[in-house]
Amino acid sequence: MKYNAQKLPTKLSAMTQVALLEPKLFDAKSTEIADFVFETVLAADNDSEDDVQCKILGIKLLVAILQSMSESGISTDSETYTQKVHDLLFEKLEDENDDVRAASATSILKMSSIAKIKVELSTSQFASIGNVVRDSSLEVRKKVTKSLYRYLSHVKLSMRFAAVLLLGVADKDVEQAQNVKKYIASIIVVFRSLLAKTPDMTLDSDSAYELYPEYMLPHLIFLLAVHPNFNEEGPTYLAFQKYV
Repeated sequence: MKYNAQKLPTKLSAMTQVALLEPKLFDAKSTEIADFVFETVLAADNDSEDDVQCKILGIKLLVAILQSMSESGISTDSETYTQKVHDLLFEKLEDENDDVRAASATSILKMSSIAKIKVELSTSQFASIGNVVRDSSLEVRKKVTKSLYRYLSHVKLSMRFAAVLLLGVADKDVEQAQNVKKYIASIIVVFRSLLAKTPDMTLDSDSAYELYPEYMLPHLIFLLAVHPNFNEEGPTYLAFQKYV
């Protein structure tokens, strides 16, 4: 495959659909295609609009391959591939381009929402997702909070991710802050409704931390403790009291 930023987006989009719809057919070329995306598409130094589009579609293709492998039972080097994609996405959270950061963050959330994909987040990586909710770009913040809301409202993510979303209630954009508050209220209703239908579930149950809104609190406290403005807020920490 050759890199042509003007022609490649169509091919990347098509390959993403093939990976999702015909995984066994795609599997024969999946390693070659993934290597091309890793080593060529995402390694390109150019920042033109076409190059950025290729990077975004490349990220989506890598996650589609992973999703396809998990759903079809293809397990060849799946753990190694999962880790490689996982590490790459967190690396791209630091990208200078807003759209690439947003695509990386939403792809991390998508990976975390797929039950068959085993993704272990370290505490620093969990904090990194929280940082994206406070990204310098309003559009990035909007995309990431909407993605969090979508997955949480369908109970595809556990309540610890609601703590990440909660960081958006202090957004400097008033409309965005209000939207996040609505997201949180709606999510709590969804999880409370689910708990009402599972009477055997209690706060002491093994999976309680995934469903009970109360378990949002310890994760929120952790995110606030590693907040970049934490030391500046002392000794009253008024802004942080508002979060809690």
